Amino acid sequence: MNNDVLIIGNGFDLYHKLPTRYTDFLVVVENWAEFWTLYRNNIKIEETENEVERETFSVSLGENGRLTQRALQDFANHAANLNSRNLEELNDIILKNVWIKYFVESGYSSDSWIDFEAEIEKVLITIEDFFTKDIFSCEGKMLLQPLPSNKAQIIKFMITNVQSFSLNVRIVSKRDIENLVYGNSKTELLNVLKNELDGLIKAFRIYMTEFVCNIKPMVRCPQIEQLLDVNLLSFNYTYTYKSIYGNRNINQHHQVHGSLQQDDMVLGVRDDAFENWDYIYFQKFFQRIQKRTGAFYKAWIPQIRRSVEDAPIKVFIMGHSLGMTDKEILKEFFYGKYVSEITIYYHNQYAYEQLVISLVNMFGKEFVIEQTGSNRIKFIQLDSPIKVSVENEMIF
Repeated sequence: MNNDVLIIGNGFDLYHKLPTRYTDFLVVVENWAEFWTLYRNNIKIEETENEVERETFSVSLGENGRLTQRALQDFANHAANLNSRNLEELNDIILKNVWIKYFVESGYSSDSWIDFEAEIEKVLITIEDFFTKDIFSCEGKMLLQPLPSNKAQIIKFMITNVQSFSLNVRIVSKRDIENLVYGNSKTELLNVLKNELDGLIKAFRIYMTEFVCNIKPMVRCPQIEQLLDVNLLSFNYTYTYKSIYGNRNINQHHQVHGSLQQDDMVLGVRDDAFENWDYIYFQKFFQRIQKRTGAFYKAWIPQIRRSVEDAPIKVFIMGHSLGMTDKEILKEFFYGKYVSEITIYYHNQYAYEQLVISLVNMFGKEFVIEQTGSNRIKFIQLDSPIKVSVENEMIF
């Protein structure tokens, strides 16, 4: 008998009131100095005591589980629960990382991880355009003068913050252009940004491990509890499902974008974002190969019916925004011949409309009209979370 599939994204963690938005991470970055001082002071106090046992503690999260300055104080006041070596490393990354500095200085404010990855893609596209097209319009002019303001700001940021890309903002000659186009400037810049992306991913891993995973989810989803004997395809790095619902309803579990435990987190841009291989390291498919996150979820999708007991599977999706960066994985289910029904859960009317738009963007309007009309794809609003007391520790 085939097992149905549950696909979850970051919205699954958000439903369970966990601060897993990129903007939650930015709260840490923007309040780091205050947190770090308080944390270090508490560590010094604890070091004078014989032995401090780890203890559970509550965290003052904001509305919908948003991270707050008060929550950071709660974490700092329970310094013994945090790994000092991890926080030392996070401190170093926050102070130096180019990508973090870019997102802070650009005033990035979107909650969506898709928008966050799209912002990285925008920066890389701007760099590619600069070296292949825009630089030629600069001949005889000031370096950034002919560029649109949004592109000029990104290139200026790179000039200012990447030492190997310290160009002189002056009148550009033909020789200057040739040196940029045929020299090593782009390669060196992309190498820096590649290494800095590794640092950013490591910072996310530490944030998730030391902050998010120290918070016990206190709600359950009625619809998810009703799903029995399913295969879980998770786009998240966390272990929220297992920590709340346990293993009893799960047959197999695949974290296709890596996990905190394995330290193989995948974060990048669309697989088809670039036509050349200069940006391959930033693309998700390459990172999935490099980090060996695999594709054994494909074995869950029936290709043929061997017996009358092999029924087509049903797919349930909760908390995934259906973004283009994950199209190559999702299309396996949406185009699957033996996927009889796809249920997409949504939070509210706005979320429902955004999911429809994303689905049309991914698979085309005719496909979506046909599939929703036949009720193969259906949208169901999520019930309100049920507040519960979680007794067991989170599973890592």
